Amino acid sequence: MDVVVGNSSSGLYEAPSFGVPTVNIGERQRGRLKAASVTDCSVERGAIKAAILGALAGGRMPAANTYGDGHASEKIVVVLKSIPEPAQLLQKKFIDLAPA
Repeated sequence: MDVVVGNSSSGLYEAPSFGVPTVNIGERQRGRLKAASVTDCSVERGAIKAAILGALAGGRMPAANTYGDGHASEKIVVVLKSIPEPAQLLQKKFIDLAPA
C-alpha cells in the first residue's frame, strides 16, 4: 500500500504504525492527534489531488504511533499493583456539589 486516502480513523491510528502516509480529507478527524505522516486537506478535488501526489512523492515514513508504544497493558498492571488497597476501587464515591 502506498497511501491511505479518506477520512477514516484507520488513517490516523493504523497507517502511521506501518509508515504508510495518509491523506485525511475533510473535518471528520479534526482535533485528533496525528502523526507527521498524516496530511490534512479540504474536500476540493484539487486539494485532494495535490495531497495525494505529495504523499506519494514523500513515500513511506518511519513507523510512528501518536497513541502509544504498544505497552499499555504492562503500564496498567504496574499502576494497579501499586494501589495499597485495591478493594477501594470497587466502591464508588459521590460528592454532592452545592447548586451554583
